[in-house]
Amino acid sequence: MKNILTLSLTMILLMGIVFVSGCTSQGDIGTQSKLVCFEPYILVGDSCCLDKNGDGFCDESVTKTQTDRGALYEKNTDISLCAKLKETEGKECMMKLAFQNEDLSVCRWLKSKYFGAGVFEGECYALVAGKTLDTVICERMNEICVNAETSAEKNECQDDFIPLWSDACYNVVATGLKNEKICDEITDTDTKNDCYTNVAMEKGLIKPECETDYDCSGFNAFCVNRLCKDTKKCSLSSDCEHSKYKPYCLESMCSKIQCNKDSDCSSGMVCIENNCEFISCESNSDCPSDASHCFALYGIKDLAMCVECVSDSHCTAEKPFCNAVSNSCNVCRKNSDCESGYHCTAGLCFEN
Repeated sequence: MKNILTLSLTMILLMGIVFVSGCTSQGDIGTQSKLVCFEPYILVGDSCCLDKNGDGFCDESVTKTQTDRGALYEKNTDISLCAKLKETEGKECMMKLAFQNEDLSVCRWLKSKYFGAGVFEGECYALVAGKTLDTVICERMNEICVNAETSAEKNECQDDFIPLWSDACYNVVATGLKNEKICDEITDTDTKNDCYTNVAMEKGLIKPECETDYDCSGFNAFCVNRLCKDTKKCSLSSDCEHSKYKPYCLESMCSKIQCNKDSDCSSGMVCIENNCEFISCESNSDCPSDASHCFALYGIKDLAMCVECVSDSHCTAEKPFCNAVSNSCNVCRKNSDCESGYHCTAGLCFEN
């Protein structure tokens, strides 16, 4: 999940910057929208105003009327259209709708429409914050987990969910406002350092070095926050292949070594001197349960090794395809093996 979040945060930091928004327009599908203000905003007449201290009075009388914002789009009609789409397209549709109209109430629809969609709601909040540059949204990120109902949502909240997305929110707002003081609100050390770097770049104090890994070379071969670094977060070794110094993905970071222990290796392999090696064998009885087939490469007995599979019949319903090169069971072999909106890479299905 963290890798998905990393890609999402990179996209968020590239979003455009516009005006601060403080109220939302909400109503039942198919009916005329009625203005609704969410805390810490209160309804005054036909507009919302900030009441951060909760005393029932507008703090600065900064308002945004329904005419300014609610009339920009037929919200109920648009949400209804998004809800009719397939899950992947529907989530993307709602997040774009929330971003375009600076509307957090659309983000809440993600959770009500899709089971366990808390992570998308968090991304949606961060997207809107990146456009409005409003730290109040970052402060309210905990609402997602305070209101968690299903076990899936509660599990997401226990998995560093709140710090991850609130930190991302503060990062994008600080970058847009060129205000390093906002970075101090971030709890994760790496994200805080990234925030300071982003602000320094926006102020012109640091010159960006790259946009992709291919803009970097040598030992510092990875583009991280527009600077060439010697490592980066990863999910597969293919994420690290641009570097000849750290080509392996180990413990979610690009590394110069392939493994520290046997569990870092694929099925049927053991970690020997930080390299994953196949287990030699003479028969299936010599092999472990997770790689129970003794396979003689090119039919040569001296090259026999323990592998997970030799044909699809050795694989399970969860991973039904045997890779003829690695002799491991994969989730997919081609894009059509994945659900709509996903593609097949390295035997796994990833969202487009």
